[in-house]
Amino acid sequence: MSSTPSPTTGLPTALQRDLEQVAGRYADEQVAVAVLPVGADADREVEVVADADPERLFGWSTTKVPVALAADRAADETSAPTITADTELALTISDNDAAYRLWATLGGGQVSADAVEDILREAGDSRTQVPPNGTTEGYTPFGQTRWGIADQARFAAGLPCLDGAKAVTGPMGEIQESQRWGFGAVDGAIFKGGWGPTDAGYVVRQMAVIPDADGGRTAVTMQTVTPTFEEGTAVLDEIAAVIAEHQQQLPGGRCG
Repeated sequence: MSSTPSPTTGLPTALQRDLEQVAGRYADEQVAVAVLPVGADADREVEVVADADPERLFGWSTTKVPVALAADRAADETSAPTITADTELALTISDNDAAYRLWATLGGGQVSADAVEDILREAGDSRTQVPPNGTTEGYTPFGQTRWGIADQARFAAGLPCLDGAKAVTGPMGEIQESQRWGFGAVDGAIFKGGWGPTDAGYVVRQMAVIPDADGGRTAVTMQTVTPTFEEGTAVLDEIAAVIAEHQQQLPGGRCG
């Protein structure tokens, strides 16, 4: 099944229309969606729908993905079993303590931040900076990374193509039921969500890599800002339902 690309975004017209309809129902919730084929060239434009991502909001638990990959790459024979177990916990049930242990294995502070940024750069995100220390007490420093959804889409599009990516993409395909809102309803999606409070409201977001029928894959990121977590996941459930309906028209790509 095919769909004519929109002249304004390059997305299939029907997908563009349906995403905008959902976003229009939540005009105050800062809904934003970004789409990019897997393996896309660095100069390929990320398609951003609805709110054009004016502010880079906290990545919250979505940042556990590059943290886990950095830790896995740094593992030695002795630490590897523990890092694998903590990666499973950090990604499948979003365990904060496990994620912080992964961060700590990298050295902590600026050393850890640099290692995670190296993963972002390798995947194609040339802009995002990981803070060595958090500014909001009680939350991990990496969770307070300001990660624009377009930048995150670049990371997600490059992630499957990175050396050792299966260390994180495997668990991203085994997300537990309590975490399976949003992209959890999209066939074959690997994904990670994140959520937390900010001065602007409660940020709820997800990133995913979604397959099509022809062997291609597409990176999709989405976020919203609502008064509560439950309201945020409800909005993203609607966005994910649109993505699922148009899954076979997504602009898929391949590594290499």
